[in-house]
Amino acid sequence: MHRAFPPIAVGFLLIAWAGEGVSGAAPAGSEKAVEVAAPASPEALRSLIRQLDSEQYAVRQRAADRLRELARRPETASALAQEVQRVLHAADTSFEVRRALESLSAHLPPATEALPPAVNAEEIDRLVRQLEHDDFGRRAAARRRLEWLAGHPELVCPILLSVKARLDTEGLPVDARRWIEPVYKQTRRAWLTSDPKRWALPPLSEAQIARWIDDLVRPVDEGQGARTEPGPERAMRELSDAMARDEYTARIQQALEARLARPGLDGRAASRIRRLLDLTRPAMAAECWGRLAPTMPTRLVGTQSLIVGEPSLGPGAERPSHFDRI
Repeated sequence: MHRAFPPIAVGFLLIAWAGEGVSGAAPAGSEKAVEVAAPASPEALRSLIRQLDSEQYAVRQRAADRLRELARRPETASALAQEVQRVLHAADTSFEVRRALESLSAHLPPATEALPPAVNAEEIDRLVRQLEHDDFGRRAAARRRLEWLAGHPELVCPILLSVKARLDTEGLPVDARRWIEPVYKQTRRAWLTSDPKRWALPPLSEAQIARWIDDLVRPVDEGQGARTEPGPERAMRELSDAMARDEYTARIQQALEARLARPGLDGRAASRIRRLLDLTRPAMAAECWGRLAPTMPTRLVGTQSLIVGEPSLGPGAERPSHFDRI
């Protein structure tokens, strides 16, 4: 395998976060942080989490410090993960508490809460609609719960179908789309990495595939503005998902190649077709790793999707990367 890696120029942006100022000592009679000895009881953990919403900065800070300490202890981390997940799924959790717990959850093991028996298509549709609620807490709780439910193989396909149906709605407000799209991407990752034998998706007809290809090459009406998603983008999503299903890959590939061969196709439409056809060609992903300074840990700074047999010139690269075989 021939490899030609060009030099990589990487730019970094450092952002300093200014936290809120530290107030003085809490006045007499004010609430105090509860000291929790490990192993901590559920009620003690809930008390600490409630203190994250205290009006006193000192109380919030002590509770946050104590929760981080408990997160580092193997004997308390699992129980804390359960409580954090429960609070994040609650619609009435305040923005401040939600922000603190989202940060804390990155240092906790996955919660092992059992799947509720009442989760069905109606419950999933309700959560998807809740992503458009006027209240931020309800939107955040719905997104968190949908992403957690997508971790259960039997619910991946129902969530994927419900989210896509809402994304395909004409005139969907931009703000709603910003909440729904991340759930779609998270669910799609879970779907693509799951066992295809467990996929429960409706069959696709020739008419559906043909309609999506028609939408894919349809010129975008620039007068639509940001009110709704253009048809070509929706068709790109549907066709790329359909091509992940082995029984439809060859059929869609042939239809796309036939449309690409027709005369009169504009450049943007042809580019969309080629993007989809690239999914059917031998390829590999290359990761570029580096470090900001010699003393700092190595981190992922970029990726390249490389079609075998075609040179790929990255931004700022002096020479293209070229893999002639794998």
